[in-house]
Amino acid sequence: MTGLNAEGLTVRYGSVTALHDVTLTAGPGCSAVIGPNGAGKSTLLALLAGTRRPDAGTISLDQRDITRLPDHRRARLGIARTFQHPAIAAALTVADNLALTHTTGRTSGRGAQTVDVTGLADVTGLLAAAHVPAGLLPYGQQRLLELLIAVAARPRVLLLDEPTAGLDATGTAALAALLRSLSADVAVVLVDHDTRFVFDLADHVTVLAHGTVIATGPPAAVQADPQVRHVYLGDAAAARPPGDGAGPTAPASVGERPGAAGVLLEVRGLSVRRGAATVLHDIDLTVPAGAVTAVVGRNGAGKSTLLGAIASGQDQVAGTITLHSWPVHGGDLGVAAGPPARLQPVQPGRAVHERQRAGIGLVPQDRRLFATLTVAEHLAVAARGRPRRGWRASMPDRIAALFPELAGRLRHLPHQLSGGEQQMVAIARALVAGPDVLLLDEPAEGLAPQVINRLATLVTGLAADGFGLLLAEQHLGFVTATADHVVALDGGRIADRLDRAAVHTDPDRLHRLLLAATTTPGEAGMGARR
Repeated sequence: MTGLNAEGLTVRYGSVTALHDVTLTAGPGCSAVIGPNGAGKSTLLALLAGTRRPDAGTISLDQRDITRLPDHRRARLGIARTFQHPAIAAALTVADNLALTHTTGRTSGRGAQTVDVTGLADVTGLLAAAHVPAGLLPYGQQRLLELLIAVAARPRVLLLDEPTAGLDATGTAALAALLRSLSADVAVVLVDHDTRFVFDLADHVTVLAHGTVIATGPPAAVQADPQVRHVYLGDAAAARPPGDGAGPTAPASVGERPGAAGVLLEVRGLSVRRGAATVLHDIDLTVPAGAVTAVVGRNGAGKSTLLGAIASGQDQVAGTITLHSWPVHGGDLGVAAGPPARLQPVQPGRAVHERQRAGIGLVPQDRRLFATLTVAEHLAVAARGRPRRGWRASMPDRIAALFPELAGRLRHLPHQLSGGEQQMVAIARALVAGPDVLLLDEPAEGLAPQVINRLATLVTGLAADGFGLLLAEQHLGFVTATADHVVALDGGRIADRLDRAAVHTDPDRLHRLLLAATTTPGEAGMGARR
């Protein structure tokens, strides 16, 4: 049989079976693999790409056995892949990243067939950013660039791991347009948690749970399967149509949660400059104790830049940041306009370790786990960071109660964890240092609905315990379920503010803010990462 075929794949990590007797056939068109976090989806892609070998089973491409071929040999045969986090050359421009596809010989040898890279770059909005260093692109455009690099290699098989994670509505539409533009003989294997995207695009869907195939077939048949809806979406999904994109359930009360009192973190007149470009403009916000403040906006709006300025200040930062009235940063940009008091040179802020010891914790978007450290070692290193007094002294012991899913994973390395488990480790690592304010950058990215519900419960529970939480998030369901205050960014400026009641009584207002665009791809490339 032509195409990519896997039969009886089994993977074991010690006593844990990550995949058991999995069979998958991917011919021309789009085959999707879905399932909850920890189901084995990324492990399956690693087997197909050749970065891991199965303990049992075989893999063939166009009837040729490739089970023992390494990943670079499979790439030469026409298997290309993307990852959960963008794998691009950050220091090179968009154009140079695409040129590397040809200069390194990363093509599948498919004769004279060519790919209209310029046309695809235009479809994805990357053409206007051709001369921008890839590392300065908004996160969503970095993901699209990685996909475009894979497509430019003229693959026979394209493996996509969570391609919609971190994309806003515009980016997701561009991704769908790019995939639909592929040659009819390309086999796409898509792993994603966005069920609406999957069921709209896929010709065939396979569902994994606990490393085993529980359903496979056309999208409509899989959508109607009761076992799929129970395992993947949970019992609560039975009351709504599958694939409707519904997020966590909001608490019954939309008023302020008990305990929200006093300002922990205050940001005034914050501006961030990169080179000659000002990418955040005069941002004012507060993070109260016992409350969740969410910063929302399109890719390129400046959400991650804002959290980075608070946590590290590694960019040129102006304005003031205070924690418990303690100065984290002071100074301003030497701009040509504004009152004389603002014409001061940029002053350095507190170092990252000083901010962390003072009580600012960060969970970065890419998690930044160390590949060679176990879960227990991640937590042990973080526990040394800040002297703990009072309630902080008990935080290491409280981690076990907050994250019961990690109890059996303490000796595991990050690559042995699901995406949801990795996110929990990143949050636990930040908490074990005993912060007062916790910054979370896209915490719901790439997570299954059940894990997002679990995460929402965790976040609101931390707020009830008196933490101040600042989220950068695009998942509207997660925002509405957790946030007491919402700040919407557009083009590096505050476009609107909503309290908890407004988020629930006027959800279209928030949705319109996310869909409104003021930055072009080129401008976004020179501006904030996201």
